[in-house]
Amino acid sequence: MDKDFLLTRKKLFAIHCFFGAIVSCFMFFLFSLNLPFFAKLNYSVYDWMLWEFHNEKLTKQVVIVDIDDKSLKEVGQWPWPRYKLAKLLEKIQQGQPGAVGFDILFPQKDRTSIQHVYDDLATMFSKVPSPTNIPDDLLNNDAILAHALQNSNSILGALSTFNGRDKTDFTHLYSLNDIALTSNNTSTKSTQKITDLPLTEIEGIVYSIPDLSDAATASGFINMHTDLDGVIRKSPLLFKGNGKIYPSLALSTLLMTKPKQALSIKTVNNQIESICIDETCIPVDERGRMTINYKGTGKRFKFISATDILTNKYPAKKLQDKIVIIGTAASGLKDFHPTPFDTVFPGVEIHATVVDNILSNDFIATPPWLSTANISAIILITFIMVFATANSGLFIGSLVLVIKTAVIFLISTTIFSTYQIFISPVFPTFVVVVVFISIYLIKFYIADKKRRKTERELFEMQDAIVDAVINVTETRDENTGGHIKRTESYIRVMLEELNATGDYKEINGDEVNVICKAAPFHDVGKVGIPDKVLLKPGRLDKDEFDQIKMHTVYGKKIISSALSQTDNNYFLSKALEIAYYHHEKWDGTGYPQGLSAEEIPLSARLMAIADVYDALISKRPYKKPMKHENAVRIIEKDAGTHFDPALVVVFSKIHEKFREIAINFAESEEDKIFLANKERYNAIEQLL
Repeated sequence: MDKDFLLTRKKLFAIHCFFGAIVSCFMFFLFSLNLPFFAKLNYSVYDWMLWEFHNEKLTKQVVIVDIDDKSLKEVGQWPWPRYKLAKLLEKIQQGQPGAVGFDILFPQKDRTSIQHVYDDLATMFSKVPSPTNIPDDLLNNDAILAHALQNSNSILGALSTFNGRDKTDFTHLYSLNDIALTSNNTSTKSTQKITDLPLTEIEGIVYSIPDLSDAATASGFINMHTDLDGVIRKSPLLFKGNGKIYPSLALSTLLMTKPKQALSIKTVNNQIESICIDETCIPVDERGRMTINYKGTGKRFKFISATDILTNKYPAKKLQDKIVIIGTAASGLKDFHPTPFDTVFPGVEIHATVVDNILSNDFIATPPWLSTANISAIILITFIMVFATANSGLFIGSLVLVIKTAVIFLISTTIFSTYQIFISPVFPTFVVVVVFISIYLIKFYIADKKRRKTERELFEMQDAIVDAVINVTETRDENTGGHIKRTESYIRVMLEELNATGDYKEINGDEVNVICKAAPFHDVGKVGIPDKVLLKPGRLDKDEFDQIKMHTVYGKKIISSALSQTDNNYFLSKALEIAYYHHEKWDGTGYPQGLSAEEIPLSARLMAIADVYDALISKRPYKKPMKHENAVRIIEKDAGTHFDPALVVVFSKIHEKFREIAINFAESEEDKIFLANKERYNAIEQLL
């Protein structure tokens, strides 16, 4: 193989590698920005995978007591008096459940309490009978509910508002500091404080009144994490504030089923990897948020109407050892949230799903090493694409692009469906596409640069061929050389004027260049005329003139021979038009075809004016040169007979440019003086 060719391929490959490195750096930068655009694409792909590969199996250990539309219709509008909630809790507790979580807040006192109603009436009216016959333990609904809470394993909900405006009194919140809570590294004991971890920070708190909070076994935050697109995909398990750690409602409820369970946090390189309950480790993100493994659309869990519990229609014994979560899916209370499966997913069922995921050890993981893996993938993908496409055409490159994209998605979906580890294919696919586009933009640039060089060389070769033809013509007729240069320039200034006026839509910059370069071929057929005729110093007789007229036919034959070797070359087509038709006349009396008016190609009509003008002002063995002004008058007189009248109008506007061209390309100094000096015209004429 040619050494220069090998060097060229190595050079091109080095260029691709260099730009591949630049693209990699750009990808690193984009990856570090965590742009919302990529995040939303990741969400869409994740939701699709969850739809396709979700597992609908439940542990059946979690049930939901639903304050539903039926309950509201039979018991009354919400909020219920708390003695009714106390009765509901007592009924549930009769079944000895493992724990009862309330996805409900009680931040104000119950204003329907008898004592509260009496106090309100007493401030309004002077004669209000005291409720002396009512037992004290029935006067205060909050006390009734507190008593029920004390006699059950119940967990109340709390809400972090994250705005700093609500109260920040942590006194009545249940913290995990009294539980065995340790922070472990996978290899060595971590000295990092748990409160230093980037857990969800509590800024403002809304929770139940102290009487109820203190009576409950524990409390837990009901907050969920909402992604940029408004969908809930994660649940924070731990919160921090006031130097302590606080659980979510789901985690707190689960922990209360077995109070002696050990809770620990595992970290890798001081980054949270998982939260463990005994031997069950829950994969979480760096903020301690668990990805919720939804089991489908809403109402997958066992929903029990609260009124069925109150009226004993549902036997409480069926709740034995179950984890019960009390909440609402009533349409009017609007506790619904968008999830990957449903835009109106009951909030209480989200907590139930979190608990069930932990019980079944059924998690979706996003490993902490994913960022490092993505960076490695960027480097690997970039250089695989460079190696695969550096010396390949667009078809092979496109095939590689499709295959790599398919492989990335196949690997991602296989890992998700088999191991429930979500590795987004979005950014790796984006890298593949960007690298592909970058490589082929570079290829296009290099190819375009080569093409331009080749075109330039072809144009230079074309010009050289034109010059060679001119030289051949000049060797036959010494007067033809200057004539060719002048006629080309005459045509150029006429075309530029036509282009400026816009009257001829077909005339543009490219057309001007083609016609001008083709103009020198107009007399190429003279090479076929015998010297005794072509170089005759006197006037030609009829037979000799007939032979001269054959130069148009010879010119056509020469150019047609070249044209037949090409795919209808436009330049040669214009050269043929000019060579064959430039002696046609507007009135149809010209030769060789006797064409008239616009049957004659525009290029040939232009050449007719240029050719005649130059013949008139030039000295020949058989005639003297004609004065410029006289030549102009003759051409103007022959408008409509010999010449295109519209083109003669253009000629009349710019005829002084014709004079300048004739002077610049004059055969001798005497010709220059003759053309330039109007006052000395007669003296020069006599001298010549």
